[in-house]
Amino acid sequence: MKNFYASMFISLMCALSAQAAVIQVTSDKSGTELQAAINAASSGDTLKVQAGTYYGNFTMKEGVNVIGGWNADFTDTTSYATILDANANGRVVNQPAAFDVLTVWENLTVQNGKLSVALSDAGGSGVALMAYGQVKHCLIQNNTFDYTSGNCIGGGVFNNAVGACTEPLVVDCWIRNNSGTHGGGARVAGIILNTVIEHNSTTNNAAGGVQLHYGGAMYNCIVRYNVSGGDMGGVRLTGTKACTVANCLIYGNEATKTIGGLSVETGVHYMYNNTIVCNKQKYTNNPNRAGVRLNVNSDAVFANNIVWGNMVNDDVQADQMEIHATYASDRAAAYFRNNAVVHPIVGTNTIVLDATNPGFVDASAGNFRLVYGSGLINAGEDDTQLTGAVDLDSNIRKAGPAVDMGAYEFPYHTLTIDAFEHATLLIGEDTIVAGAYELPQGHIDTVVIRVEEGYRVERVTCGDAILVEEEGVYALPALMADMTLTIEVEQIMYDLTVAEFEHATLILDGDTALAGIYPLPQGHIASAIIVAEEGYQIKSVTCDEAVLEEVEGVYALPAMLTGMTLTIEVEQIMYDLTVAEFEHVTLILDGDTALAGTYPLPYGHIASAIIVAEEGYQIKSVTCGDALLVEEEGVYTLPAMLADMTLAIEVEESSTDIDNINVNANAVKVIRDGQLFILREGKEYNALGQKLHK
Repeated sequence: MKNFYASMFISLMCALSAQAAVIQVTSDKSGTELQAAINAASSGDTLKVQAGTYYGNFTMKEGVNVIGGWNADFTDTTSYATILDANANGRVVNQPAAFDVLTVWENLTVQNGKLSVALSDAGGSGVALMAYGQVKHCLIQNNTFDYTSGNCIGGGVFNNAVGACTEPLVVDCWIRNNSGTHGGGARVAGIILNTVIEHNSTTNNAAGGVQLHYGGAMYNCIVRYNVSGGDMGGVRLTGTKACTVANCLIYGNEATKTIGGLSVETGVHYMYNNTIVCNKQKYTNNPNRAGVRLNVNSDAVFANNIVWGNMVNDDVQADQMEIHATYASDRAAAYFRNNAVVHPIVGTNTIVLDATNPGFVDASAGNFRLVYGSGLINAGEDDTQLTGAVDLDSNIRKAGPAVDMGAYEFPYHTLTIDAFEHATLLIGEDTIVAGAYELPQGHIDTVVIRVEEGYRVERVTCGDAILVEEEGVYALPALMADMTLTIEVEQIMYDLTVAEFEHATLILDGDTALAGIYPLPQGHIASAIIVAEEGYQIKSVTCDEAVLEEVEGVYALPAMLTGMTLTIEVEQIMYDLTVAEFEHVTLILDGDTALAGTYPLPYGHIASAIIVAEEGYQIKSVTCGDALLVEEEGVYTLPAMLADMTLAIEVEESSTDIDNINVNANAVKVIRDGQLFILREGKEYNALGQKLHK
């Protein structure tokens, strides 16, 4: 004990510089030592208590928070692993007075409390709370009474008043297997939030599950399998200050006498969006009390609730609600609104349920969520009481155009349609644009995608699914989570194949192009400019079977409606060299012996001619077109072929009189083998003056 207080002192001293200390309590400490640590702490401090069982009766201290379930090195927690056990001797946790500072005891098991009382209105064998005391994420179980007289109220949790406090008393707890006379699980005047209250009981009086009193409220709770030894198996509302029950499932509770589900006593109380189903009473008297009894004659509001499947013994009743005569006649139209029941009843906008199939997912398995397509979806009445509310699954209310009936809001998810171009998206007859659309869970739709001319749908995905078009439509998967619809549209492209070509330059749509493949969009009309090299000309241009004509220097291709091949044929430009008739000479043209006739020669070609006269003849003149050719070194060079030309060779007889052959002073006449030769400047010529090549 001394060591414990010493360690506590050290822990507190180390935290003097801070506003709040964190105090660690190890599992080797007793319940008495735990209480001592609580007493020694200051407001704002937090006690972290290791997992283990601590026996005793524990008193809350204002502003000192307690968190249980910590492991050996205080790095992680396990739910409910710190157990506070009264060992059937008194109350487990007690708040001695109303606080001004919220004080939270969290992640604890509170069990085996037992009060032995002979006083009126004693309560809370498990936990007794007042203003600004709170139990959070706690298991409150196996707490009971041993009484001889009086009312033993709230076996698990008891609270009689909270004043102006608006903080919940019970948050995210599990209250089970407790017993008392009024509210076997709990009897509170404050707020219970997100809590399961099950398998609790009262011995011979009211509310096996929960009794809300004098302004008490219960939100987003499940009250099930509770039993009353008298009336009111599930929930009871009483007191002159308004109580509220909203977004709760009241299911499978049982009363030995009457009113299996919910009993509303005199007062202004509010009941919104509850599912009150499959509760049971055993008395055959007043069988219409099996589900709900509205024993009120004031302005109580009962709206958006589902009442179904409630029984007398095991017989489901056709009429499962008893409504006070004054309420029914005077106020029902204003205050009994938008409820779903199995029997036509007073009020406005009442939905009559199918007795066998009310639209739940699986009532036999206790799943009372609404099935897709249920008429209870979007059938409720919006009310300021529901502003910012969530349903029993923590889904935002409202998800759709209107609030749903009962405790469960049918989930909606977001279908996001990504931006797309060159297409129109239709759902039914409606044109849909890119954006976010809220749709109910399970929603299945089909879409039609109409693309612009020249485009096609490349791919459609929704979430991870690739959609396939069938008979012109795409079926979207069931919307079970947020999903994105993506539509990919592409231009329809066809290949223009340019065949190999030479001696020309191709300019295709403004860019120089070579032989190859060019993808072009559907319907595109390409233009081609084709420039042949010098000496060449375009013979033909075809695109598949179409012969293209040049217009103002441009060839217009057909519209691209399929793959096509562009073929360019280029040919050399040829001109005719006509050799006129000649005699007594031999003509060698570009190295080959030539006769009179026509010889095609390419543009720009420069031909060479050797002309040898027969003996006794000589070349008088050689002309090509208008040009007089002159022999140079035995060769006549023709003009470049830039047009058709005629080569004319004029021959004349030569003189054999050696004396008549004129030679200049530098020439010498020589007779050899009976023929005349002339030597001039070291070169030898025949009698015609032609240089001999030796």
